[in-house]
Amino acid sequence: MKLKSPVRPGRRLATLLTAGAVTLGMAGFVVAQAGTASADPQQLFTAVGSDTTQDVMNAFANVTLGSNELGSWNAVNPVSQVQGDTITPANAAGGQCSFTRPDGSGQGLNAFRKSIAPTSTAAQLAIAPEPNCIDFSRSSSGVSNQNNAGVLVWIPFALDAVTGAIGSASTLPAAVNTFTLANLTALYNCTAQTVGGTTFNPNTGGNIDLYIPQAGSGTLTFWATTLGFSATAPPACDHQTILAGPNAGQPVQEHDGTDVTSDPIGYTPFSIAQWISQSNHPSIDRRHSAVLENVNGVFPCSGNSNCAPSGGTLNSSFPITRDVYNILQTSQATGTGPLAQLFAGPNSQLCQDIFTIAAYGFATIPNCGSTAVAQRGFTTAQL
Repeated sequence: MKLKSPVRPGRRLATLLTAGAVTLGMAGFVVAQAGTASADPQQLFTAVGSDTTQDVMNAFANVTLGSNELGSWNAVNPVSQVQGDTITPANAAGGQCSFTRPDGSGQGLNAFRKSIAPTSTAAQLAIAPEPNCIDFSRSSSGVSNQNNAGVLVWIPFALDAVTGAIGSASTLPAAVNTFTLANLTALYNCTAQTVGGTTFNPNTGGNIDLYIPQAGSGTLTFWATTLGFSATAPPACDHQTILAGPNAGQPVQEHDGTDVTSDPIGYTPFSIAQWISQSNHPSIDRRHSAVLENVNGVFPCSGNSNCAPSGGTLNSSFPITRDVYNILQTSQATGTGPLAQLFAGPNSQLCQDIFTIAAYGFATIPNCGSTAVAQRGFTTAQL
């Protein structure tokens, strides 16, 4: 199989906007490529994948690279919120090509693998991408199929944390705000827990409904790994369809509070960075009144227990944290090529754009832009 050429002729990277210029416009800032009422992008480079990082990457593309150098495609339709529609990106290498929109980190990675290697055995959606349609994928999950000589590299750029969320009109007892990581591990493995004098039973007919994101979600993989259950065959008490209320029967979408707003006894994982991002940018707000909860007695936001009333700063001491990534071909993440300039190394444009990273809820990390061999995965034969 043939890997894509790392060189694209005629590429010009836009220069960074100054922090001051961005700050002046932030009060009325609308992300043209990220919002629920905005349009999908046009671009030269195409990215798909993670819900968690779509908004910060959309803003990076729109604000930092104002010449439509990079098109970051949302995990669901940004206008209708429909899952799995057909998208038609156009870029220099792949031309105009149509494929089913990947929803989350796992589907984004699989589509990227297919775009690189047409004979890839990675699971595909209804319409698979043609060769060279996708340039990289967003991911909230770390490296898979680790191999020091891997042809893909997971390049970290920021820190996120994940906590539980309930609806603002939840009827769950206040003890949910005192759950420990051990309590959550037991509950998500269908074992009742007594907390603050209340016994929480997550099983059928119980008094708490536990939700998990859609299949292929990086947050699902992370939450499952953290709490010790299978992401591909989750326990019977972990639900990917809303059980109660006006939205009963609808699929759960990560970082969208519809599940717990509809179900008064619902509890769901939610990215703290995404919650802050949506609070800071009303055009992309999908929280639907979801409220963040403490874990191990630690606040999700620094100095503010539920990150309210608007935004806040991610508490980097929260007990459930993760790096977030962009996945590139290793050959394109080294040297002085355009994608390397964007993402690889501490002086890359994304790593230097700390204003956008913070504005979308994430914390900076000392290893931003790292292409260490430990973060590489998939041999050519494994693609």
